[in-house]
Order: sequence, then C-alpha cells, then structure tokens
Amino acid sequence: MTTRLLFVAHDKLYDAIQVLQYDYMMSNIDKTKVYYGPSDIDFDMLDIFEIHDIDTKNFSVHQDVELINLTTHNEDFYQFGGWISQQMLKLLAIHYCEDDNILIQDCDTYLLKPHNFFSTNNVNSLVIKNETHHPDYYNFIEKILRITRQTQDCFVTDFMPISKVSWNNMINRIEKIHNQYWFDAIYNIYKSNYKKDDFMMFSEYELLGNWQLFDDNSFSVTPQIRYESKTWQDSIDESLYTSYCLKPFPRKYV
Repeated sequence: MTTRLLFVAHDKLYDAIQVLQYDYMMSNIDKTKVYYGPSDIDFDMLDIFEIHDIDTKNFSVHQDVELINLTTHNEDFYQFGGWISQQMLKLLAIHYCEDDNILIQDCDTYLLKPHNFFSTNNVNSLVIKNETHHPDYYNFIEKILRITRQTQDCFVTDFMPISKVSWNNMINRIEKIHNQYWFDAIYNIYKSNYKKDDFMMFSEYELLGNWQLFDDNSFSVTPQIRYESKTWQDSIDESLYTSYCLKPFPRKYV
C-alpha cells in the first residue's frame, strides 16, 4: 500500500487544486492524506476539491496540530519559524504513516510527464542534476546521520518517496547515534545550532534522499527537468519539462 502525504499551507489551497489536476501523471498511489495548517481548518476541503472534479474517494484531511501534539514540543514547535516547522511536520507524518511506501509531495509542484515513484522492488526519486543548495543542508545530514552527502545531485524537487523499511532504518540509526528519540534528536540538533539572527537551513528532502542512497542499494533516481513559473499560469511548451512549479506567492481561493 502506498500513501501520499500532501502538505497544504493555509495560503496554498488554490495551488493544491491546480496540482491535483495532474494526478494522472503518478502511478500506484493508493491513498492521499492532506495535512493543512498552521491555522485551523474551517471549511470542507474535500468539497472544494470535488467542485474542481478532483476524485477524493481515497483522500483524508488532517491538521498539522494532530502531528505536533504527538511530540513533546507542542508549546515551542514553531520557535524556529514556519519553514523549518514544515520540514519537521513532514518527518512526523512519515513516521506515523503505517503503509509500506510513502510519498511526500508539496502542493505547489506537479508532474508533466508520467512517473512511478514505486516501481517493482524499487524506490525511484526525482533529482535536479548537478545542483547544490545551502551548505547547511549537507552539514545537518552529517550532524544527524553521520554520513556525508552521497551525490552531487539535488533532492529538493517537491517530491520524496521512501519505503517504511528505509525510514525505520534511518530512525534506528539516529537513536543509536544520539541516544534519544529520533525526533528529539533532530529537534535538539537544530536547536543547538540555531542563531536567531542567522537563519539556519535544513532540508528534509536532502536528508531523506541522501539517506536512501546510503541505505538502499535498489534506490534509483530520475532527473527532474523543472519549470518554475514567473507569472501566474505561464504559457510554456510542456514537452520540454517534466515538472511545473507554481510561482511562490500567496493566492486566495475564490
């Protein structure tokens, strides 16, 4: 069984509606769990999706606070800001998902070409070839997992597949190295390096992707040819790209 974890910020509902129109490009996704936050949800998200002809029969909607309340940091969870907290929420969502295969997807990027993230006996991730981001991304991999960066490619593609077997291997390694619960270890490592006026970068995508290259010999990658929009709904030749990223500015659903 494969579950997609789709994360929708309070100002990204319209993005999610557009992104979900392209679900036919993904294979073997059995269920979708939508996480919404940080504000409380006061509308029926599935009704809105269905108005736009999105099939929601295998969808469920959850609030970020459900995950936060499962930690010991519910009172200070957002102390590092919303961006870092979102990375932490994705890790928690993977942990509490019980299915064999899990796909993280951000709600502002969709596929333009068919892709199977979980082909037979294989997890296949997307990568941006020969791209390097902030050094902190890779420093935190070493601090958390005690492994170096495994590739010169970049995993920040807004999609990340992982098997529950590899996830369990990762958290077991973290707990063995740091002698504490995996989430507390990651949280405390970030906290111990945090400087209020010097924003520290952390990437759940780089952490999970580099871990799987280290842990799973069958893990494979496919290059993502990514278009990042410059205006709302740019007109492009879709045959030239494999993914489309919506312009990152807030929109209000009408």
